[in-house]
Amino acid sequence: MSETLSVFFDGEVFKPDLPLKLKPNTRYQITLESELQSDNSLNELSFIRQNYQVKDEKQVLEFLSQNIPLVEFLLNAEQAIRQYFPEAGLDLKLESMEEPSGEEKLVLTISAQGKSAEVRRKFNQLKSEWWFKTAENVLDKISLAVEHPEFSTDKSVEDLESLIGSVEAPKDWAAEHDFYLYGTPKRNQPSPDNG
Repeated sequence: MSETLSVFFDGEVFKPDLPLKLKPNTRYQITLESELQSDNSLNELSFIRQNYQVKDEKQVLEFLSQNIPLVEFLLNAEQAIRQYFPEAGLDLKLESMEEPSGEEKLVLTISAQGKSAEVRRKFNQLKSEWWFKTAENVLDKISLAVEHPEFSTDKSVEDLESLIGSVEAPKDWAAEHDFYLYGTPKRNQPSPDNG
């Protein structure tokens, strides 16, 4: 069996961008290739243009060229999202983050059709099964949203109330929400001084 996949190395372990269907406690041989090469970047940016609706394309592509790990992440994100939302539109746009940094962040919006409850369920499932497991290293540069014709700002309180208790997230989500939303260091990790 031979399979090519994309992984992120966090300094200790390799984290695949997509879930793997491998037998546990089995040894595998891995061949490593270096980071994205600039000659591939044009092909990858072309793929992004074809598979995402890019708003303010020049600014988004410039942002991506300065954040190469996001390019590879978006290549894999399209595949993963299609498993949950095969017909949805995928939009990319830059937004300025609020205080304190004011930096820009890429927003990936899934424009979904169908019953609103089903869209919410699939979106929560996507986040818990894929997004939170693979976006950890790029959360400070990208966020995920879903758009649906029945989701309007007039009903935002109702929409939020309908989600109470339904969001599947990591166990430390409440205590470490800044880490998952903005990529800040986790609060409950021991400091190097405390060992």
